[in-house]
Amino acid sequence: MIAQGMLVTDPKVGKAAVPVVTTRPETSLVEFDLHTPLAATAAHLGHFLMAYAGAKSALQFRSIKSVVGAASRRRAHTETRAAASPAELGKVRGLVGAFLYLRPVFFTARQACLLDSLTLLNFLARYRIFPQWVFGVTANPFYAHCWVQQGDAVFNDTPDFVRGFTPILVV
Repeated sequence: MIAQGMLVTDPKVGKAAVPVVTTRPETSLVEFDLHTPLAATAAHLGHFLMAYAGAKSALQFRSIKSVVGAASRRRAHTETRAAASPAELGKVRGLVGAFLYLRPVFFTARQACLLDSLTLLNFLARYRIFPQWVFGVTANPFYAHCWVQQGDAVFNDTPDFVRGFTPILVV
């Protein structure tokens, strides 16, 4: 993060480290079970391909600071509400389910949380849904991770895992 310019060692250049506040993750948006199979349509596939191509090229050709800034600006230009109605949550759940169904065809999320989260953000943005992108760290041993979340619902990870991280940036 220092090499990318997101963290600095000179206090004159950076800003004060203020704790990031986000809702504690309690639920997973999509629960995996044998009774509710995931599925995707051709339209989902098209949106997934565009989202994946955009995320892959952004991470390859732009700095992480630039990518995060663009995601922040995109989210800032939309009206977001604190809580979604059950109908809206059902729509988001279906879209995240389609994303999770398609993801293994193109990449695995194992050690690719940045690509996974950015692809999911891009995918949902195509449906005018703009959740939060949360970056967190653990200290001993040092490990960085990111995920997509809205309220207490984690979209592309499990609450038990992400609760082990201290959020340092919420986009």
